[in-house]
Amino acid sequence: MIAEEVARQEREAEARRLAAEAERKRKAEEVAARVRREAEKGRKTEELARKEPDKTEDVKPAVKQPEPKIESATTADETFNLSKNFVSNRGNLPMPVTGTASIVGSFGQRKHSEWNVTTNSNGIDIQAQQGANIRAVFEGEVSKVFSVPGYNTCVIVRHGDYYTFYGNIYDLFVKSGDKLKSGQSLGRIYTDPDTGVATMHFQLWQKTTKLNPAPWLKR
Repeated sequence: MIAEEVARQEREAEARRLAAEAERKRKAEEVAARVRREAEKGRKTEELARKEPDKTEDVKPAVKQPEPKIESATTADETFNLSKNFVSNRGNLPMPVTGTASIVGSFGQRKHSEWNVTTNSNGIDIQAQQGANIRAVFEGEVSKVFSVPGYNTCVIVRHGDYYTFYGNIYDLFVKSGDKLKSGQSLGRIYTDPDTGVATMHFQLWQKTTKLNPAPWLKR
């Protein structure tokens, strides 16, 4: 009887060990997939920044979103006290989204405590209100409109030697070649249908050099 009980316990322990090993393997695969997605998003945006955008790529139809809580489609009437020289506006550029917003993802290396991995971000993530307008932080020209997995519709705006990148747009208001005013709306922010959270991705480049956008924004 004792031998049978010991054997049973050993079988159960082995089953638990195999189950735990399978769970660790599954989590490792999830982490690897997430890291690959982050790397692919970074690689895609970096490639685009290293070449002069020349045309608008095909943009996939937007996923249906909840009714926006913010009604205004543009922010053209808002006044921005900005210098004509882009670089002189460091620390004074408006947030690239209307309404209440906060930076929830930093530039550079990010340590994900849940996954225990480190990834690298070319920009910052900004959480805002559902239906908020993503807007140009400075006057310029739309260089490219395209799609990146994980960022939905994206827009690059050229300001002389500087470029700004706006990701996670679902309702596009502009096209390649459009001349923009400071604060002009590019589209509405995408809201995750599962969480109800609206987050955009924002990058700043000087030619092909990545810059941390956070110190450039007025908050």
